[in-house]
Amino acid sequence: MSTGSPATGGDALQFDAAEMAGATAAGGAPGTPVCAQCARPVPGEYYAAGDVVVCPGCRAGIEATLAERGGAGGLARAALFGAGGALAGAALYVAVVLLANVEIGIIAIAVGWLVGRAMQLGSGDRRGRRYQLLGVALTWLGIGVAYTVAAYRADVLAQDPLTLAISVVLLPALANFTQGVGGILGLIIIGVGLLQAWQMNRPLHVAFTGPHRVGAPRA
Repeated sequence: MSTGSPATGGDALQFDAAEMAGATAAGGAPGTPVCAQCARPVPGEYYAAGDVVVCPGCRAGIEATLAERGGAGGLARAALFGAGGALAGAALYVAVVLLANVEIGIIAIAVGWLVGRAMQLGSGDRRGRRYQLLGVALTWLGIGVAYTVAAYRADVLAQDPLTLAISVVLLPALANFTQGVGGILGLIIIGVGLLQAWQMNRPLHVAFTGPHRVGAPRA
């Protein structure tokens, strides 16, 4: 994510504490920019992310923190928590189908959100391409479980494991392909649910510019 307003969600990144001018920290002359991370005046060179100033040392620390958050250390926990989110979303979908006797495809978006949020909690908010792919897979499987249970209902436990596995993987697509225009809408909604999980696990990134000289104009 590259943005001019860098909010990364990390506890170690204190961009909301930025002070841009009129430094009050010890040793800071009036007009000297203050680092948004360590709150110290920056007398020489600095880096910028949008309207936020950071000193060279803090910039290196922020980038190291973001790189660590993309590591594989939390992938197993993300998978475990994400699977729980997928099952919770499937349970919500089935409850609506069975209790209200109506299918609300938009719940697929809720499945994607539950998977993405659960993965963030499980991994300590680590993110990256592997997390994105895992989130999409878990969301699809969660939706597949919901479709399978809704299709077989009371007979779901009577099916052999291979039939259930095939249904979980293929039924969301097959069921909508046979529904005409309504099926196309259903596939679009499922796609939005998958995109939700993908976006919630996108890598954290802050686009820094610089180094800039204090007192010199910035492009």
